[in-house]
Amino acid sequence: MPAATDDPSGTLGHPHHDRNTPSHAGESSGDLPNSPGLTLAAIGIVSVALTLTIGGYGFAGLALVGAAVSVLCLGFGITLVVAEHDRDRVRKQHRGRLTGE
Repeated sequence: MPAATDDPSGTLGHPHHDRNTPSHAGESSGDLPNSPGLTLAAIGIVSVALTLTIGGYGFAGLALVGAAVSVLCLGFGITLVVAEHDRDRVRKQHRGRLTGE
């Protein structure tokens, strides 16, 4: 068994030591480039719930405004997340070509 001083971080030999992609639920929410898209999507989901509540109480005008806000926030949020994912994928492919991986 190797001595404890050989690997102070304790990650030597761990199968996921060199992984670059998130593998656990919620791990990608810590990525700063994804934050605007995830925030807009969360606002969109909350606004859907509020729109349904407002519509249930009979305020049709406010429900239409809420529906518009929901569609815009969800649409832009999902678009930003997908665009960042594509940009990250292309960057990783380009980096692989440069390093010969």
